[in-house]
Amino acid sequence: MKVLVMPSERDRHPEEEELERYALGTLADAEAGAVEEHLLTCEDCRQRLAETDDYVQALRQAAARAGDQPGPRGFLHRFTSRLRRARRPQRRF
Repeated sequence: MKVLVMPSERDRHPEEEELERYALGTLADAEAGAVEEHLLTCEDCRQRLAETDDYVQALRQAAARAGDQPGPRGFLHRFTSRLRRARRPQRRF
């Protein structure tokens, strides 16, 4: 007899968007907790998160540099405001 075991939430790999939202600090506490729990046991996802963190940091730096550049009316303000509001969550690992 074969027994099927459902994977736990901890075993589920976060989607790319979920990791991006985690890196930006925009996930709800429960979702962030589930991602953090998974990251404790998954080296692949920790690597994906490191790459996502690098991407988010590059966006923040580009936004800071672009602050002196002309662009579409209101775009830069909305973009940088959104980045400033996003807070990086405290990681437990």
